[in-house]
Amino acid sequence: ENGPRFMEFAAHPSAIIELYDSWRIMIDEIPTQLAGFIAKNILKERSRAIGLDEALISSGLIGSFCLVDLALFVEDSFGVRIEDTELNAATFDTLAQLTALIRSRM
Repeated sequence: ENGPRFMEFAAHPSAIIELYDSWRIMIDEIPTQLAGFIAKNILKERSRAIGLDEALISSGLIGSFCLVDLALFVEDSFGVRIEDTELNAATFDTLAQLTALIRSRM
């Protein structure tokens, strides 16, 4: 059975388009938000640019202790759960990898 939210959207198709557009914009901004957090809060270099495929962990740019802070930021900002076992270079080494993980769970 369809709930009241479905009926609200069904009555106003433009609301669905607006919701989709805001979700798409949020999805597109994930790498920018991640790079900003890393530069400001982890590297303490607010103006530091971080490339999508730049190695973060394997290069030593980010230490293992900072991974917890990054994981908490991801969970709080994007509403996705990061398992402790995922706090490694295989999952978190680049913005592209981390963005793909977040998108897969949204």
